[in-house]
Amino acid sequence: MSIERKAIIGTVITTILDKYEITRNDNRGSNTILIRGTSEDRMKICTEVSYNLMLPFIHISYPETQLNVGPQDIAKIFNMCNAMPCVLLLEGLTQYQVNAWLSIAFNMDKMSKDTVLIIAANNSIDKIDPTILSRISIAYDLT
Repeated sequence: MSIERKAIIGTVITTILDKYEITRNDNRGSNTILIRGTSEDRMKICTEVSYNLMLPFIHISYPETQLNVGPQDIAKIFNMCNAMPCVLLLEGLTQYQVNAWLSIAFNMDKMSKDTVLIIAANNSIDKIDPTILSRISIAYDLT
């Protein structure tokens, strides 16, 4: 990884951590981050944020071919994160998995203020459901 790339990732991590401290104490704040970049960059950011916040890191990746991700699947993940604050990385969901996105939006509203949700965009950010985008506090495009 180039020095320039490491500097960009370092800046993103610092900004995320700074923002997290602000929104963590905000009653209506969202601890939700949208990141578009390489898999390596996304994992580095998530593990660093998790390490710095001393929270467990949970990585959920859905294959693009799995179109049957249901609301009950998403609810289970969020229930677990509400019981145990963590850094949760969701990736692999496509714009075609409408039920999953609606369930994510619903569960984001009930999410623990101590959990950090990171949504990884594999394609362009404009393909993310607008309902989700309206709940995102930070968005980064590392490509």
